[in-house]
Amino acid sequence: MTSDKKFFYRWDNIQTENVGGDYSTSRGPVIKGEQIQISLVTKPRGTGANLHTHPNEQFNYVMQGTLRATVGGQEKMVGAGEVIYIPAGVEHATIATQDEDVIFLAIKDTRHGMVGKAVDASAGKYYDENFKPTDEE
Repeated sequence: MTSDKKFFYRWDNIQTENVGGDYSTSRGPVIKGEQIQISLVTKPRGTGANLHTHPNEQFNYVMQGTLRATVGGQEKMVGAGEVIYIPAGVEHATIATQDEDVIFLAIKDTRHGMVGKAVDASAGKYYDENFKPTDEE
């Protein structure tokens, strides 16, 4: 019996894409199943996502670095080995500290894609003062 389903993946063989829309600096490869999707996300140091929402719930497992996370008005510094739970429809933001790039595994159900909707569409992506891109970038 043969199958056209793919069961095994290697992150570095999957094209990196924008997984944060216009409100975030997040990029990473995405693997989608029937009910779950995951992404190995990189967020450059001193950058991140402004407040946004999406209709699917999400877990972020931090593998490297520290995120300044806000979920439902609660803020916490989240480091490697910690998990953030984001319920569907709850406003949240994650920002990499200036120390190093952050790598995290984002896990969402497939009711919606990886990209959500910014609370303030005019805010754009988040950059700490010394981490804003220049015209040359």
